[in-house]
Amino acid sequence: MTNNRPIKKLWEIGTFIRWITYHKQELLPSYVDWCVTLLRSNNIQNELNLNELQYLPKRLITEEKIVKKWDVLFCMSNWSKDLVWKNIILPDLKDYSFGAFCSIFRPKTSESSIYIKYFLRSSFYKDYIYWLSRWIGINNLRNSDLEVLEIPLPPLDIQKAIVAKLDEAFTEIDEAIATTQANIEKTNETTKSVLDKVFEEWEWEKVKLREVITLNYGKGLDKKERSEHGLYNVYGANWVLAKSDKYLIEWESIIVWRKGSAWALTRINWKFRPTDVTYYVTFNKKWNMDYIYLALKRLNLESLAQWVKPWINRNEVYDLEIPLPSLAKQQEIVKYLDEVFAHTKEIKFDYEAKLEKLKELKASILQSAFEGKLI
Repeated sequence: MTNNRPIKKLWEIGTFIRWITYHKQELLPSYVDWCVTLLRSNNIQNELNLNELQYLPKRLITEEKIVKKWDVLFCMSNWSKDLVWKNIILPDLKDYSFGAFCSIFRPKTSESSIYIKYFLRSSFYKDYIYWLSRWIGINNLRNSDLEVLEIPLPPLDIQKAIVAKLDEAFTEIDEAIATTQANIEKTNETTKSVLDKVFEEWEWEKVKLREVITLNYGKGLDKKERSEHGLYNVYGANWVLAKSDKYLIEWESIIVWRKGSAWALTRINWKFRPTDVTYYVTFNKKWNMDYIYLALKRLNLESLAQWVKPWINRNEVYDLEIPLPSLAKQQEIVKYLDEVFAHTKEIKFDYEAKLEKLKELKASILQSAFEGKLI
């Protein structure tokens, strides 16, 4: 920060309060008037998300750990580093506390709260978290890590002037972001509706997938194989593909990733070895592979998988049906859809580029604010 404004550490302007600890058996199944509601890291979104709440008897919570208006809720630990740094300023909530892996920062005065909120969205804060993550190497923060975070703290009248300018600028930018995101969603809906229309428009004969494809299990890689072969990462799964002549399946195929809470499809066009988190698809060569791929995409295999059941029995997939016109018609459909999707992809790319520029504009304005260039 290049301005000459006073620099304060967070411990000088407020207090960090560590999360409460409890046993799972102490949780209540639903809300009652003698309980407190627990906020957790999943409740920290762009706005406060009050879904998936938990409840504890009020007798287990000290008064200090009942949240107050203007408290800042921090995610302190999570499996994803992308979530650890997130925070949100809390509104006036009645009988709320906070659960494991969260902390509360309670400012000494509420007058600087909105100014602090903006600072905790700035690149100065994010850069500090990134610097910390290089040293701790794990997905958690400590209160002591945040207590020494430095923030420029000008006189209150200047803070209010900065907040007013940021509010004005961000209202306009956020409206543009919402419009752009809505346009991206419309593009996604258009793609889906075109795909649905093509497959529903004609009364082609439907066949079960077991008559068309075979889902083949991948084979696990041992430690030696992982070090010997080039490994690829697809959809965030480790050890999904291994490039190796020894384990050549074919040059082109469809991979079904089956690890995690949802299935995903991808096309590949190199020699590969599927591992134990994937199926690979084989089928009669008289069918068009791109058509089979589109038919599988439309079936939405993700809907078959639940978070409690992160894999699908092959028979469940085999019992699904797809329309199967002649090979010539399949090729015609693929050509038509390729043209439509190329057009919608171009439109979506433009919207996504605009969205990125709007987010960069917000970051730039925040940067200017805390460098003393806005006021």
